[in-house]
Amino acid sequence: MDPLFATTLLQHLVQIDTDITLAINGLHCPFWDEFMTLFSNRWVWIPFYASLVALIASNFSWRITLTVLILSGVVVAIADQVTVYHLRPLMERMRPSNPDNPVSAMVHVVNNHRGGPFGFPSAHAANAWAIAFFLIFVFRQRRLTWLLLPWTAMMCYSRMYLGVHYLGDLLAGLVVGLAAATLCFLPFQRLSHLKRPATYRLSWVPAAVMLLTIVIFLVVAAVKSI
Repeated sequence: MDPLFATTLLQHLVQIDTDITLAINGLHCPFWDEFMTLFSNRWVWIPFYASLVALIASNFSWRITLTVLILSGVVVAIADQVTVYHLRPLMERMRPSNPDNPVSAMVHVVNNHRGGPFGFPSAHAANAWAIAFFLIFVFRQRRLTWLLLPWTAMMCYSRMYLGVHYLGDLLAGLVVGLAAATLCFLPFQRLSHLKRPATYRLSWVPAAVMLLTIVIFLVVAAVKSI
């Protein structure tokens, strides 16, 4: 490939990435500022994570449950380590919100949160996609799949809305998360001879917890934005 063409193509893709990110970040208002800040916070999702643990424990033996929980932690650790300590120092792509980035003058920063200096790939995206893909592989259940995919996509959207990541950061995080989930699931499936139940008990619980959490977010955002 002609180096000049490659450079021009890369610049064009970077510009598209920037335009999409700024367009999403520009759709701000006090209500969505509060809502997206809540949605992006990992710790407020602890009840949802607990509901997933309950789902695993109610459908598999204690050995499989323990293994899945351990591997879930390993999957997230791999995704987090690869993004934060290996790829980011190598790529050094500044976040949109980084004051040293010329784009930052056009970014709406929420609650003065700018994140670290670099954001490629997104650790939020990598971690969320890693656990989502791993559990999707384990359960292979349509209901859970259609619950986890929108949740993870919304998590990524919130990072663009808050101006701390480009779309490209999030897509790269998706790739890292998928790779981490696949790396851990394939040997687990072979060694555990995983047998999935015909019907899953308590499969409605994570959806109910997620819905309640989002309703709480909406109420809190409405109150804070008044």
